[in-house]
Amino acid sequence: LKPGVNFVFGRNGSGKSALLSGCMVGLGCKTNAVGRGNKLDTYIKNGKQHAKIKIFLYNGGEDAYRPAEFGQEIIVERHLTKNGA
Repeated sequence: LKPGVNFVFGRNGSGKSALLSGCMVGLGCKTNAVGRGNKLDTYIKNGKQHAKIKIFLYNGGEDAYRPAEFGQEIIVERHLTKNGA
């Protein structure tokens, strides 16, 4: 294995699929591709009106994307609201 490889494991119901779904929605996948809800508001905690997904991506090494412009880390942030705005 190479450095930077991550594994997510745990018992049933520990949140592995929820983590993957959050990453997919945060990176812009459509909710029907995720398979855990038909609308974005299903990813917002009950009783809350909005949610924020923030993903930190390593951007180093020989495959780095525009390292002079973005540095060693790219942050993808997505805001979800119950009313869709």
